[in-house]
This record gives sequence, C-alpha cells and structure tokens, in this order.
Amino acid sequence: SHNSPRSRFSLLIQLPAAILKTSAGCVMAVLLLAMVLADSAAFAQAASRRVAFVVGNSAYQNVPALPNTRNDADAVAKSLRNSGFEVFAANDLDYAQFDVEMRKFIRSLANADVSLFYYSGHGIQIGGDNRIIPIDAKFKSSSDMEVETITVRTILSYMQASSRNQVIILDSCRNNPFPARSYYIGNNLEKVPESGGLAALDAGSGSLIAYSTQPGNVAVDGFGEYSPFTEAFVKNAFE
Repeated sequence: SHNSPRSRFSLLIQLPAAILKTSAGCVMAVLLLAMVLADSAAFAQAASRRVAFVVGNSAYQNVPALPNTRNDADAVAKSLRNSGFEVFAANDLDYAQFDVEMRKFIRSLANADVSLFYYSGHGIQIGGDNRIIPIDAKFKSSSDMEVETITVRTILSYMQASSRNQVIILDSCRNNPFPARSYYIGNNLEKVPESGGLAALDAGSGSLIAYSTQPGNVAVDGFGEYSPFTEAFVKNAFE
C-alpha cells in the first residue's frame, strides 16, 4: 500500500534533487528512513540482534580531504550504540584495513536479525554500481578502478548472506575526485557520469539502501560539524 514501509522508502529515494540538496530535504529523507526502520514488519518482528559497521574516511592521501566525515561516523556510531546496535566503527581506512574490518563485521553477523552499513567519505558511481574509495586510493591508469575501490554490491551481498535484513546508508554523494572520466570494469571501458553522485541500486527483498541525496546528484557537504544528512539522521532516526 501507499503507506507501507517499502513505499515510504521508495519515496525517500525519489525525492526531487532540489529538495534533497537542502537541509530541510535531508531531514525529510531521514524521517522517511526512520519510519521504515521503526515500523517495517520485518525489522519490528526480528530486531533482537542488530549489528552495524560504521566508517568515516576523511584523511585522503591522493585526493582532497573531507572535513566532516569522521565527525559524521562518530556521531552515527554513538547513536546506533544508544539504540541497541552492536557497532564496529573505524575511521580513515586504507584498502587493506577496510578489508580486515569488513571481514570482522561479516563474521559477527551469524544469526543477526539486522545488519547495517554506514559510510561517509568519497564515493563514485561507474558501470551501474557504487564504489567506496579508501584513503590510499590512487588512479594511475584506467585499469585501477577495480583494484583500488570496494563495490557496494559486494558489501550488500556479504550482508545478505549473513543476516536476515540489511540497511546500507551512503553519505557519500560527491563529485568524482579523480581526473579521469573513464575506467575499465572488467573488459568494458565505463564512463563516470557527468552528473556525479551515486547510482540507484536494486537492493532486493529485505534490504534497504539510503542515500544522502537523489541518485545521480551531488549532495551538499554543509558548513557545520556534520553533513546535513547525518546531522538530521542523528537527531531524528531513532527518536
């Protein structure tokens, strides 16, 4: 129905970019996400064990640093702990460190009712997928994309294999920080969309993916201690 949790989530990802690029729009998106988490039957009936992995990447070595992301991740980790989540939290992860921390998170998910992954940092859309950029990523050739980044689809698939319900929250809808416009994904040379932002992904049954702005658009970073989306999330998501 129109008022179902999944319908509300659909509204969240379809909000106009002009709305979502404002602080008020971020609050609106978070409130919709909060309603999904609060009254979805799947989450409400099976919320006895909830595990989260929270990452904030700020101190990039080869691209501009992001001033708010560690603050965002720390605030979200605190909020989730206060709401009953077991939280794995880490900041400024290079590729190898991300792999180690992700493995710890996935191994912890046995019999978890809800798994949640939150990421704040540089991200990029290419080939219909979203990729998380570790702090040590560097692109010397068009073949480096696959070996220097981590795909959101891969993270989601691990979570789906190990937990009943999944939530991914990406506060990383920023411009491509690298100069190249095309990279090889497998044997295909894929262009980075001019619009920037992240791609809308089909999460499948039992999974939700939330973005800090409409897919294909770039979110504002804000001028305060936190990004507008994360500030709204912390204030509203678990009240």
